[in-house]
Order: sequence, then structure tokens, then C-alpha cells
Amino acid sequence: MKARTLLILAALLLVPQLLSAGQVQVRFQTADSANLVWMIDQMSQWDARRTSSAYFQYWREKIGLDEFDLDMLDKYARIRRRIEAQATPVKGFEVPLFGTPEIGPGEKYFLAFLEIPRPDQAINSLPINDQDKKTLFEVISHFGKKIGTQGGWGQEISHLRGFQQQAMVLSSLADTSGYLTLVRDFLGVVDLPQVLTVDALWAPPGSRFVKPAIVGFHIILPLPVSSVKNDEEVVRQISVAMAECVRYMISRLPAQVRQQASSMVLTRVGFPNPTHNTLMLDATAVAIGQILFPMNRFPSLKQELVLAKNDPSLRYPYAVDLLARALASQVASFLMRPGSFLAYLDTAVRVQASYFPPTPVDFTGSCIVWGADESWDYFRSVFRGFNQQHFTPKQAKEIQRAFQGSGNPVFMLVTAKERGELDKLFRRLGVAKNAMPDLKRLESVQGMIIPVILSPDAGPALIVYGADLEMIKRGLIQLHRYTALPMKPVLVN
Repeated sequence: MKARTLLILAALLLVPQLLSAGQVQVRFQTADSANLVWMIDQMSQWDARRTSSAYFQYWREKIGLDEFDLDMLDKYARIRRRIEAQATPVKGFEVPLFGTPEIGPGEKYFLAFLEIPRPDQAINSLPINDQDKKTLFEVISHFGKKIGTQGGWGQEISHLRGFQQQAMVLSSLADTSGYLTLVRDFLGVVDLPQVLTVDALWAPPGSRFVKPAIVGFHIILPLPVSSVKNDEEVVRQISVAMAECVRYMISRLPAQVRQQASSMVLTRVGFPNPTHNTLMLDATAVAIGQILFPMNRFPSLKQELVLAKNDPSLRYPYAVDLLARALASQVASFLMRPGSFLAYLDTAVRVQASYFPPTPVDFTGSCIVWGADESWDYFRSVFRGFNQQHFTPKQAKEIQRAFQGSGNPVFMLVTAKERGELDKLFRRLGVAKNAMPDLKRLESVQGMIIPVILSPDAGPALIVYGADLEMIKRGLIQLHRYTALPMKPVLVN
């Protein structure tokens, strides 16, 4: 009780009473049908990247899952994958490092259950065939009955109503709308819905770091019962929701601003974790939502030891958490300046570079690779990435289109056989004569790594030359081990 009093008093003393007109409104809600579908969606494990195995394990241990249950989950998973497969591939060569406002078919699927209370009506609104609609209704009805009778579903989700009520009280006292309006103005976003909705949905008891999700203008906030045991925990969950709101607002920036921001990251720092392309977005959202918001609105609240879950599959598992804490003080100085997002990002990029000095590996997550198929095969076996585009020496027009305005780094893998095509490539890309390296020296070496300036605003470009494929292999291994970008030609050992 004492802790709650301190939290409320802090909120009342520190938050000015602002006019509601034109503010970003936030609404917390929970719904039984959406919870059930969310739980089934997670249990089905239709996509390991977007579901948590904790849901399946919890219900298997609590009520047992027989062959019929597993068959129903498999049917559901197949439908979900078919729906997701309808997504339109990203056109062009832009890399959306700061989100996109487009709503994919998978989001539209779940959005139906968030917006339409009755599952049968939500299913009928989906653009799928009648058989899939029938199967979905059967799956949802089956688990609704089984978990409702054997799993104590009503008791399982009872904490969500309490969270909804507590969150509305505390967020009102903390003026979350006023804070998000400040963030909106800092970003310079104008295309936003009137209300951002936070849906409190069930998570297995004891589970931590079940990832929140953005579905349209809804924020999915998975909550185990431990997350509402006191006001401090509720405030922490509100802060997580705030971070997701920030992430959503950034995705609503004009396309030109998002591309400019992406190019800034691509050309200057790349990705310390080559397969994680949203480090800057994630760290900025955590800094604004989970650090600055509670620090400003609830200063007596102790900051958590871990704000963003470590991912042991990455080179730097702690990158988001570490960078978010480093960026918090930086973004704080920009929040009161409307439209200063890109100015902040310029500073944020320098901060990232100080914590994670760029290496060649950092620029391989999203890059253009020019070279023969055999060289490309080895490149991608050494350097992991999420958007590596390969072009052979014969694809001159395609690489020109990919290079122009993309900001993507370029790796040119050149054997003696492709040496004659390199001059043509430079001319095609419009490289200034005074920026062209002296390629004649390649005739006297077995292998060399040469940095090239393709254009003033382009990302890093490197030639990896080898007299044969064995020397290309050696050059790529040598490049992988570098702790800094080479500033001058280096012989391959």
C-alpha cells in the first residue's frame, strides 16, 4: 500500500494536466474471445519466430493434449501459414529498418478477432475459403470447450481484468497520452489513429519475456499473473506497452524519413548483429518507453536489471538492452524539440558506433554482393544476413538499380576471370575517376582487399580479389576476422 501511495503521489506531482485535444489517446482492454484465439495461435507454433513454446508446454502439462488436440493445432497452423504466405514481397531495394505502416495478411487475420467480439463473425470476415473458415471455427470451439471445462480458463484470465483497471488508473495519473503526444511531436508523425489500443492477453504463469506484438493499431501485451501482483509490476507492463506504442509511431513516419533513417544506419554503422536489422528501432523504443517514461512519471520505481531479453543466438545478445540505456540520456535532450528525430538519430548512430565499433561483418546483414555464383556461395556461408542481394557480372542493369539510393554496402568478389568486368561495373555505377582504385596492381598479387568510395553518400564498398576461388575464400575469412574496416588496400594472406 505504501509503494502504491508513493507511485500515485509521484505521478500527481510531476505530471502537468494537459489539454486532451489533439493528444494521442491510449486505451487498455482485454477480451475473452481474443484471449482464446491468441492462446491457440501461440500453442499451434505455426511460426517459431512469432510464437512461444511456453503456451504449448503449459497446457500439455496442465490438461494433457491428445492426438486429436495435436491434429487440431496442426490444421490451425497450416491455415495460419497459408494466410501469411499471401504477404506481398517488399518491392524495390529499400530496407525497412524502422518498420512499415502496411498491415500484412497475418496482422489482418488477428486484427479481426481484436475488433470483432464474436469468433464466428470474425472468422466470416476473413478473406479465406469456406473450408478454412469451418476448420477455424471447429478448432476454436474445441479448445474453448476443453480449456473452459478442464483448464479453469476463467480463473486463468481473471488477472487480466484487474490489470486493465489498474492500468487505466495509473496511466491516467501518469498522463500516458500527454507523454505519447510529446513523442509524436518529437518524431514529427501526423498519420496516426485517434486511439492506440493495448490488448492485455494471457501468458502462462511464470513466463517472462513473451514478446509483445503490434497488430495494426493494437498493441498485444502478453501478461502472466505475476505481472499484476502489485502496482510496480503494472507500471512496468505499462512501460512495455509505451515502448511498443513508440515503435508503432516510428513505423508511421513518412516513407522518405524512414528511408533516410535506414540509410543513415546502413552507411555508417551497419548491424552489430547481422541478422537483427532493427537494433536502433528497438533500442530507441525501449529508451523512450521503458526508461524515460517511468523515470519521468514514476521516479521512485526501481529500474529492472534486464529491459530487453538477451538473445544468445546473436553475436551481441545484450545489444538492445545496452544500447537503450546508452541512448536514454541522448533522446531525453531531443524529446522537447518537435521534428528532431533525424537529428537525434545522427547522435544515436555515433553512440552505437562507440559501443559497437563497425567491422566488415556489421555491413553484411543488408548488402549487395557482385560476383560469380561460386564466390557468392562462399560469401553467404561466411556472412549471415537478412537482405543480401546477389548479382552476377552479367546483371549490370539490375545492380545499378539496386545500388542507386539504397545506401546498401557493396562487396565485389573478383577473380582473375571477372577482372575485366570490374571497370564496366564502376562505369555503370557512376564512380568518379579519381575514386577508382588502381586495378592494375591486381595483376601482380594473388589476393587483395581494397576499399572503394562508390559515391559520397554510399555505404562501405570493398573489393575482395583473388587469383582463384581459393584466394577469394581466404580473403573472405580474413575480412570476417577484421575488427575494423580497412582504410587502404591489404594483401590477402
